[in-house]
Amino acid sequence: MDAGDLKVFAAVARLGGMNRAAAALHTVQSNITARIQALEADIGCILLERHSRGVSLTPAGRRLLPYADRVALLLADARQAARDDGVPGGVLIIGSLETTVALRLTPLLMRYAGNRGRTAGSCSVQAGFPRQRMRSGRYGMTGWPGMQSRSPR
Repeated sequence: MDAGDLKVFAAVARLGGMNRAAAALHTVQSNITARIQALEADIGCILLERHSRGVSLTPAGRRLLPYADRVALLLADARQAARDDGVPGGVLIIGSLETTVALRLTPLLMRYAGNRGRTAGSCSVQAGFPRQRMRSGRYGMTGWPGMQSRSPR
């Protein structure tokens, strides 16, 4: 069993068919079928029930799918960790009340500006915007070391 087989399995399970998964993964249906058959042989049980409208998960397939998803997330995390050189990057958008920007964020932003030589990103402050924009998560600070996104209560 390898990560590629699990990726193919997850695509077939989510899309409900070998042809749909082949199209989504930019490959041919015979390759998808071969990968699924190899995975079923490796695990030793049938994961998909084939029928005229596509496929559906067997009980074993339903048990395997969350693990396939976790493996995909773990691989994405591993890729990100390997690429992370410890230098903050990307866009940092801070949403805040105007008073908070003026009184509390100014020293932090000055410190950020002093460290600009060690960052690969940019910073934008948007003050005085409605609470629902904060709750949308669009203005979160995830991806910047030591910062977490918080919504006002």
